Amino acid sequence: MVQVLLMFDVSWPKSFDKLASVFGGINFDAVSLASPSCMGIRFDYYRRLVSMVGATVALIALPWLCDWCYYRWQRRRGNASAAAWHTSVGHRLRDTSLLVLLTHPTVSGYAFNFFNCKFVEEPSGSQALNGRSGTYYMASDYSLKCFDATYNGMAVPA
Repeated sequence: MVQVLLMFDVSWPKSFDKLASVFGGINFDAVSLASPSCMGIRFDYYRRLVSMVGATVALIALPWLCDWCYYRWQRRRGNASAAAWHTSVGHRLRDTSLLVLLTHPTVSGYAFNFFNCKFVEEPSGSQALNGRSGTYYMASDYSLKCFDATYNGMAVPA
């Protein structure tokens, strides 16, 4: 949450800045920690966004899949009970809520950064701003242009 709020150029109160400096490093961002870019694999903002969303979905779905498979296995052996399944579903709902709360700030931060475009003045720019020609680039990855076909296609996962 703090990551999202600090993205905007606003003069925040000193107490908020102090809180942000204390909790700013607490974040679940496995994609940036284990970046494939170190191995020479091109890993731009779009791939980070898709992998972060995919990892979050997989992290949430894995416990459900394991419980379902275990229940099916128990049912084939004749040991399955409805009460055990309902208890398991209750535990998975609790776990899912916890995982959503833990991953939401990072995923929403990636999504908000998607829409943060900066105008860069260039003589061969395709867009105009206040009589200047230039191009809009993503602030999180200046190698990617905003408002082109790839950007518009990636707006769906963002």
